[in-house]
Amino acid sequence: MATFDFSNTFVSVAPGAADIYKVEIVTTEKTQTQKGSDRLRFQARIIEGARTGMEQENCTIRDGFNLPNSGDPDMDSMMARMWMSFFIAVGFDQEDIRSKGYDFDKADTAKAFENLIGRTGYVKFVPADPENGNRYPKTTWLSAGQWAAACSAQESVAAASSSNDDDPLSKMLNG
Repeated sequence: MATFDFSNTFVSVAPGAADIYKVEIVTTEKTQTQKGSDRLRFQARIIEGARTGMEQENCTIRDGFNLPNSGDPDMDSMMARMWMSFFIAVGFDQEDIRSKGYDFDKADTAKAFENLIGRTGYVKFVPADPENGNRYPKTTWLSAGQWAAACSAQESVAAASSSNDDDPLSKMLNG
């Protein structure tokens, strides 16, 4: 019997905790919305969380954006801002994006977004909570600097928590 290689097989299991995650883009897919707008969907594999560490490793976050080519200037402007945030989050230089742009009209080719696969990025993820009216998860794509700040803040909280052993309130809450 032959051994099957699962190294590039990802099951869409969303993380169970809200956090800012370091991720790797593993798949991209060009689709259309029900209203006929062009859209890119992608799946990102979690590498680690700023707060949760490795607890959610290999869970996946599915996200996507409409392409900024609808013809509606307000909608296209909003989508362009979302794309800019995403491109920065996955390591593209903001000045390069501004000066070179991105030809979304060429997005009709099957391999138009393959250059995103394998890129590392940073995303704030909040799981869906249907019981409280949040039917879908929420994502916000962040820069490497924002990721570093979140990790630094988490380290500060952990250090403060561990140094409060002599604090009477901490003893009451934990004891």
